[in-house]
Amino acid sequence: MKTLLAVLALLPSLALAASSPTATSPATTSTTSPHPATISPTPAIPTTTSPAATETNPTLPNPTEELKVMTERLKLSPSQQAAIKPILVAELDQTKAIQDNPKLTAQQKHDQVGTVHRAALQKIKALFTPAQMTQIEQEQDNPPPSPTSTTASTSK
Repeated sequence: MKTLLAVLALLPSLALAASSPTATSPATTSTTSPHPATISPTPAIPTTTSPAATETNPTLPNPTEELKVMTERLKLSPSQQAAIKPILVAELDQTKAIQDNPKLTAQQKHDQVGTVHRAALQKIKALFTPAQMTQIEQEQDNPPPSPTSTTASTSK
């Protein structure tokens, strides 16, 4: 459970890095965190991500950018990258479909997106090495400072 939380903690930071629109496939897709009501989208796993998906909703993470951040942070191997990318694309596609479904309430969207996100995390987590999992856990215990959080050290 702690490992899953560590992976969960890693992915929102990836969503921030993935805010620039980049597409990988022709379908319009999106990703959001398990909080669709307050929709603070988290990396979802798309299968066909079009540029329009992230351009229409810039808060949705871009699978290519998410993978880039993950690769830099965790030193993913080429085979890990190849296995993770389709998971991220599928999550984005599924999340977009959920968000675009007018028949669902905000709570239903929230619940379904959370389920999709957790399933994607489990698939991705299974691809990490023990060393990468240790790094994620350490980062969860000691998160790096947020680029948006500034200290009041300038007001002396």
